[in-house]
Amino acid sequence: MGKKFGLKIMLLGFLLFSFIGITAVNKQSSLSEYAVNSEELEDIKTGRSESGESLLHVLNFNGNDLFYEPDMQTFYYSLVDGDTSVYDPSVIFETTEDSVQLAIDAESITEERISSNTAITIVAYNEDSFSQYSLKCTTLPLMNITCSEEITDDKTPIKIHLFDNRKDCTVRDTYSDGVIHLRGASTKYFPKKGYRISLTKDKKNGNTVSNKCNLLDMRNDDDWLLYAGYNDQEKIRHVFSTNLWKYSCATDNSLGLDNGMEYKYIELFINNEYYGLYALGYPIDEKQLDIKKNSDTEFLYKKVDWNSESNITVESSEPVEGYVTKSESPNAWIPLRSYYSLINSGIASDNAVLYERIDIDNAIDIYLFYNFIQAADNVIPGAIKNMMIAAKNQNSSYKMIYTPWDMDISWGNDYEDSVMYPYAIPPSQNWFMEVGGIAPLIAANDPDIEDLIQQKYRNLRDTVWSREMINSFLDQYEDDIFDSGAYLRDMERWPDGLYEDPEVKLSVFREYVMKRLSYVDSDYGYTECKG
Repeated sequence: MGKKFGLKIMLLGFLLFSFIGITAVNKQSSLSEYAVNSEELEDIKTGRSESGESLLHVLNFNGNDLFYEPDMQTFYYSLVDGDTSVYDPSVIFETTEDSVQLAIDAESITEERISSNTAITIVAYNEDSFSQYSLKCTTLPLMNITCSEEITDDKTPIKIHLFDNRKDCTVRDTYSDGVIHLRGASTKYFPKKGYRISLTKDKKNGNTVSNKCNLLDMRNDDDWLLYAGYNDQEKIRHVFSTNLWKYSCATDNSLGLDNGMEYKYIELFINNEYYGLYALGYPIDEKQLDIKKNSDTEFLYKKVDWNSESNITVESSEPVEGYVTKSESPNAWIPLRSYYSLINSGIASDNAVLYERIDIDNAIDIYLFYNFIQAADNVIPGAIKNMMIAAKNQNSSYKMIYTPWDMDISWGNDYEDSVMYPYAIPPSQNWFMEVGGIAPLIAANDPDIEDLIQQKYRNLRDTVWSREMINSFLDQYEDDIFDSGAYLRDMERWPDGLYEDPEVKLSVFREYVMKRLSYVDSDYGYTECKG
């Protein structure tokens, strides 16, 4: 019986294989074994006609199927970090005919080919015809989003595939269902758009529930952001600023919170069409700030425009103009109104109550941080915007915790009438937060606040804001943005976007950041230790 059953399985497999019509995978060989020079490649094509259908169905390097853009007949190879054979990978391919062979016009993949976005030509051929492909190589993870409808402000069903090329990643390929919609205010009207994704899965009973995945080892969550950077000439400001806060100030508070988020660069495809360089991250939300779902005592607010806080009173329970919150609690606006009412009333004559209503480390950090990065869309004289404020219940009172958000207009760039002006703001110009936080203490000439600010600045500069640390950040982003070839591919995909000369990479931005650091040092009388 066992033998008969085995024969049936073999026969079924043969029939299924024949029905699918894709032939066997060829024997495993390295890329260099398929290498030919340009003359040999032309000789292969001469006398053969270009096939009307693709001869190559799947191309696999080192055990990983490559992403494929069919309209451009281009394969994308994401090199796995730490793999010793990435420059001469093993090659497996699937075709419709046993007789198909490969020819590749490169003996190996090189760093110069990657950074210059130089495509490698691959020809699949048989006795009569050939198909020609391009191979582009990157050092970044790749994501493909498949959807059958146009992506709009409404939630559209999708499937995602994320290929994680990091050396020690937990999962190499992540697949999930989900929904997607546009995000951003003015930025969603740019040709290259930002997106928000919620991952989902179907349970056995037919219900759809959230699908929490740890994408690129950032956090286990179902809610994700894709930042486009269309209006940033180096594609770095929002990512660098967000990650700088995450790794320098986010845990610097007495509440044990990590009120930071992070981004990691990827290259994005939608329906197998290349969409360019993006940054994948997660939002600042109640989960990140340890606010329980449907809490009636703790709340998260987002400031969305430049409305003044000077007339806010505690008498009303109505929403505060210029702020939004997800909470539907009738108490949601009480902490925010109470806080600004306290500031506006001027009753805190000894300033002690002002200290009680903030976490002093967090409040000083965001004051220094916004000034350092010149957050032109977050703080202006007398007003704030694009920041998160969490009301955390502490001993029957509330502490306000500040989190920066949306920092693409920073580091010298200015924005007016939907136009970005690169480096329009000189590095000497300060950008102070004058609403909430430590601003009332400064305005009241508190005797301790200036010393606290200077001490905090010295601590930051001696550690996480040292030139060495900041340069290490920028070195990594230069690798990700430019040395991956993604910046050049993004320029090809979105030629009307804002770009720096790719030859200079981050040198202009780096010089600006270092000049800015020198000016802030001078303001606080800081002298950096040498050696």
